[in-house]
Amino acid sequence: MKVKHVTTNCEFVEKINSMLILINCGRSKGIVLNCWFSYMMKSIWEGYAFFILCLIQVLWASYLVWAYVFDDILRITYFPFPSKYWAAIIPCSILFTIEFIFLFTVIHSLLKTEPSNSINLVEDEYSVFQTQITKESTNYMNDIKIEKINKLLYDTSLYID
Repeated sequence: MKVKHVTTNCEFVEKINSMLILINCGRSKGIVLNCWFSYMMKSIWEGYAFFILCLIQVLWASYLVWAYVFDDILRITYFPFPSKYWAAIIPCSILFTIEFIFLFTVIHSLLKTEPSNSINLVEDEYSVFQTQITKESTNYMNDIKIEKINKLLYDTSLYID
């Protein structure tokens, strides 16, 4: 079999309508197959994603068969399916785990957040700390307290007690 006209770069792949490339054993065989493979699989991660997609669909279909088909029909096969009890427990445990992760994330962030009167909440290039006082810096004793700043910024009523 002969290929009519084959260039050595990957531009020809866009012009090919069929997925099957038949070429003779020549020098350009490796280049053609490399270009075809790079065109079909832009990155190896697309292949992994496609495999995972197919695996999830097969697992979902087998779960639905296991959950909704009667036990008498399932006993015809030689595969030992678990009891139907697990068909309800597995999704519930997955949902509970996801909810627990969300709840744990919120509680963890609340525990790690500093209180509103903490000096650690405000720190920038103009912050003055007792160890860094210079002649140009604002006096630490005359600076506005962090409670008043937070009340001005985050309260709905804009007044200072």
